[in-house]
Amino acid sequence: MSIVKNQAFRNQSLWPVLGKIATGLIAGWLLIYLLNMGPLLSILFIAFSCLLIISLDQYKIWLLLLIAANLSKFMYDIGSFTFRPSHFIFLFLVFGWFIALARGNVKIHKVPVLYPLILFVGVNALSSFMYSPEKNTSYQGVILIGLYIGMYIMTVLVISEYPDKHKSIIKIFLAFALAQAIYALMAFFLHYLGIEIGGLTSSPRGFTLPRLEGGLQESDLFGGYEVGMVMIFIALLTGKNTGFRGFFAIIGTIIVLIAVALGFARGSWVGFAVGLVILAFLQKPKKAIFNSRAITFSLILVLTLIVLTLPIASSLTSGATNQLVLRAEKIFEFNAGSGIARTEVQKFAFERWKEKPLLGNGTMSIPKKFRSGTWIFSSFLQALHDTGIVGLFILIWIKLAIIITIIRGYFRETDPYIKAALAGCIAGTVAIIIASQASSFLWVGWPWVFFGIAVAIAQSAPHDKVEKERASG
Repeated sequence: MSIVKNQAFRNQSLWPVLGKIATGLIAGWLLIYLLNMGPLLSILFIAFSCLLIISLDQYKIWLLLLIAANLSKFMYDIGSFTFRPSHFIFLFLVFGWFIALARGNVKIHKVPVLYPLILFVGVNALSSFMYSPEKNTSYQGVILIGLYIGMYIMTVLVISEYPDKHKSIIKIFLAFALAQAIYALMAFFLHYLGIEIGGLTSSPRGFTLPRLEGGLQESDLFGGYEVGMVMIFIALLTGKNTGFRGFFAIIGTIIVLIAVALGFARGSWVGFAVGLVILAFLQKPKKAIFNSRAITFSLILVLTLIVLTLPIASSLTSGATNQLVLRAEKIFEFNAGSGIARTEVQKFAFERWKEKPLLGNGTMSIPKKFRSGTWIFSSFLQALHDTGIVGLFILIWIKLAIIITIIRGYFRETDPYIKAALAGCIAGTVAIIIASQASSFLWVGWPWVFFGIAVAIAQSAPHDKVEKERASG
């Protein structure tokens, strides 16, 4: 009897060994096959396989999308299409979503602002089909806007499934903004040591300092991104009982704010000022008119920024301080410097819209006679030119609906940290919308991801008394 048992034990112990041998043989065969493909194809195959596996975990593949959305500067041409890292990651995210859909775990109809977003894609397609003189370019633009709106939808779907990770998501989001600012500032200072690491764009006319763009496509996009994020930093610092205090939190806020200042994007400066006013009234105590602590802190922050930025700029470039002051004084004047090019494009786009006022001229259909190509230096004007009054109305509807959704979540939320973050998201959303009137933010992923994070967290705020008591307990 013992002989039989020992034999059975030996037979059972063989299976794990045989499995490891078989796995090793398959892995070796794949390695030989990959090496025969060449190093580039081998790396691409391995990356594709890894992303395919990661896509089965919706949260992890979404985190990769968040990283990729910070790298819109990097573009790759495949045929007539231009792809960014976020496009590739989004496709894997959608693949994982289809797996979840097959399991019945997805409720896409509950995504806020879903129907106006679909309408916006539809009116872009209709206008391009009816009026665009460059249909191939316009159809590519429709696909592109569909991709970015898809990023918003997927962000809402994924984050809504992980309410226990909302605080972590906010912290990760802030960490990426800080990393983006540090990289851009490092590029700025190393530039004067003769070391180029990217992250900068050329100066506007009559301006000697380079402008920060980080991993984004240009300085206005960078400024809009960082000003939206600095609103969350400030809201957490000035909010009550958030736990977001200490040396590193303040230093992180100052670093991001310096990046906003040295980005020299006037639209983001205006957005910052408006965002501060919103925070001052939004985070006020119950019996007060405004939040005096927020105003005091903001004034100290701005004064610190001036004390740090002006001497640095002046020491790097002769007369830079005067140029900074002059740019601030002419913040609404666009008939000089970089404003000349913007004004020319905007005037041309507005006059062309008058020819087809209802549905516009088709997505990205402006003639490529300007340096900006098919981009127009304003999200709203881009929508007006491309999709007419109908498209502009839908875009305004989308923006207002997003803000209202976040505001409702803010007033329902009971957790001090998330409540303060939502206040920052409200101010940040308004700041981004203002900044987007200096450059079209429709064609990059990070604003849509920003809106998706804010809306998903707001949507998860407790809706009734029982939920609020459970959340606070």
